[in-house]
Amino acid sequence: MKIAVVMTTTKAGGIEQTAVPYAFALRLAGHQVLLVMSRSSPLVVDARAAGLRVALVSWPWGPWYPTNWLHVRQVRAALRDFRPDAVVAHASKGLPQARAALGHSVPILTRSGSTYEKDIKGLLIADRLIVTSHEMAEVAAGFGADATRISVVPNFFLGEPVQHEYTAGPKIRIGSLGRLVRRKGFDVLVEAVATLAERGINAELAIAGDGSQKEPLAKQAKERGVSLTLPGWVANAEKGHFLEAIDIFVCPSRDEPFGNIYIDALKYGLPIITSETVGARFIFPGGAGAVVVPPDDPAALAAAIASLVADPAKRERIGRAGHDTFRQRFSAEAAAPLLSAAVASAVERFADDHGKSTAAKL
Repeated sequence: MKIAVVMTTTKAGGIEQTAVPYAFALRLAGHQVLLVMSRSSPLVVDARAAGLRVALVSWPWGPWYPTNWLHVRQVRAALRDFRPDAVVAHASKGLPQARAALGHSVPILTRSGSTYEKDIKGLLIADRLIVTSHEMAEVAAGFGADATRISVVPNFFLGEPVQHEYTAGPKIRIGSLGRLVRRKGFDVLVEAVATLAERGINAELAIAGDGSQKEPLAKQAKERGVSLTLPGWVANAEKGHFLEAIDIFVCPSRDEPFGNIYIDALKYGLPIITSETVGARFIFPGGAGAVVVPPDDPAALAAAIASLVADPAKRERIGRAGHDTFRQRFSAEAAAPLLSAAVASAVERFADDHGKSTAAKL
């Protein structure tokens, strides 16, 4: 099939970072693929590096965001020239634009990265909803999505697992990454590291990302005597250097529908500590493969970190097991057949519902 993947934002958050892997996996499954993305996206370099066919469009502007006439016209032109059999449009970053550009001439799938009712209901105009876990599928169905039009495809990344060095220095290096917003719980992590210092455990903390909590986190760390580095947003090309430089990866989120950061940590063989979230329950079923603590609990988080600091063998055991998890569940090779099947189901259902060929109607 000919499949277009549409993601036209200029950001590089969790859902944005799935566009390039989606296009790559669909090509890996044997499809012809076009990735439509903003010319200002920092992920264009990743798409080029993956050897993907890319169509660049302008970033939306004006009071009709995200479906102003110029933007929609450019998306329509790219899709018309490609003549896809189906489109995978990524949530609010692609679905409104693709629907405005094509109407209902071809099946359009979308991907949900949220467990919030408002977000999911905004995606019900799609012909098929792709979610990242069975728990998210149940949530979406509860908010009105047709369960027969939902496919589960876990997020995944490109590349091979990376060997990690498990010998720690005199100070344990704790790291995390993500948007610096309250939902991510980084204030809890800072408090946990402060608790470690009170127990005589020397640790350095680095959190890569940007957002509204950057200054509050820096202030909190200074007040609590925590050695905190905030390097800002780390591009995919530099992410490996950041992850290779830490000893323990911590995800302290209060809410995490999936968590691409888990896949990053698995790929780099890092021992992982996480709060219990929807994403953590899916990726680490029964707590296997990570140390899981309650959310919003600095004392429990500090105790978990201390337990790994005291047990280098456990750190290495968890980290090495992560490589197998990455290969088996969160690599492009593992995801390609699932994603291909989701698109095929949408195309078949669309043909049954509308009684027409897709590409011929563009």
